[in-house]
Parts: sequence; structure tokens; C-alpha cells
Amino acid sequence: MQASAPVKELSGHTKGILGMDWCPRDSSMLLTCGKDNRTICWDPLVDDPAAQVVTELPRASNWVFDVKWCLKDPGLIATVSFDGHISINSLTGGHSDTAGAGSAPSAQNPFPIGDAQNQGTSLAHAPKWFKRPVGAMFAYGGKLVSFNAKSTAVKISRCTLKPVRRRPWAQSRPRPAASRPSKPECRM
Repeated sequence: MQASAPVKELSGHTKGILGMDWCPRDSSMLLTCGKDNRTICWDPLVDDPAAQVVTELPRASNWVFDVKWCLKDPGLIATVSFDGHISINSLTGGHSDTAGAGSAPSAQNPFPIGDAQNQGTSLAHAPKWFKRPVGAMFAYGGKLVSFNAKSTAVKISRCTLKPVRRRPWAQSRPRPAASRPSKPECRM
């Protein structure tokens, strides 16, 4: 492999790219922003060029020069544009809040945020942080159905319950204090 040859080309922006950021919780998600006022979320690991775009955030009114994933909540994305606006967008379809340079701070609102808009984004596939690593559920007939994210197989097991033996100190009739053990014994 040559160092000067690209490993993968992503086509979607119509003008130059000014910023990019990899998702800290899903290595298959990449954000890019640029001079075309667009912010695009990519999955560069997909071979089909039509499926590489996971979603596109709402367009800004000016060039978007930086984009970052939230470290604590990977579904939140911050973008910064040259018109002085910082936008917080949610991949899960929440609100898009914008703080602008034209908004003046006041005593009641020290951090002015623009009107929240419900701008849901549709994702091409679920991010890794949405996927369950393992799961199990009881089914009819004493069966246990389980799955593991590392395998595509679903395991179905038969569960049998053994009757619980009553311990001598747990009987319903009272016994003299001298014959009761001071501590219950646990045996596996």
C-alpha cells in the first residue's frame, strides 16, 4: 500500500471540507463539515457508496468549519459556522438548539439559545451504542432464548426448575430456641 494513495474516498460534499471528527463510541461513524454549509455523518466501512451516508444534519446559513461528537452522549453533535452560530444537533431526533452571535446575554439568560426546532434525522443504520451486547428472555415451555452481539446465532435452551428443599429452621411450626442454629447455613 502506498502512503500517497487514498484508502477510501467519500463523495457528498460539493465544496471543500473544513472539519471532521470520528465518533468516540462507534469507530464506523465519521462527521465532516465544509464550505457547502453541510454536515454529513458517514460510515466509511460500508462498500456501497450510496449507503455510506448515515445521515445529514440540517444545513447552516454559512460555512461550517468545525464539528465534534459529545463525549458523554454520542448522539449529540456540535457544529460551528462562520456566521457565529453554534448548533447542537441530536442524531436521535431530539431538538436542534442554536446559539448565535446576534443573541445578547442577559441576567435572566446568560447563555442565549435560539428557538428549539424539532429536526429529527433519519439514520441509515443504528449506531453501535444503540445495540445491545447481550440479551435473554424466557419463552413458553420453560425455554430461555439468548443472543450475543459477537455471534449471529440465537441460542435456545431448555430450563428445568428444581424443587427447593425446605431447611429445618424454616419449618412452619416453632422450635425451641436451643435447637435453632444461630446462623443459617448455605450449601451449594
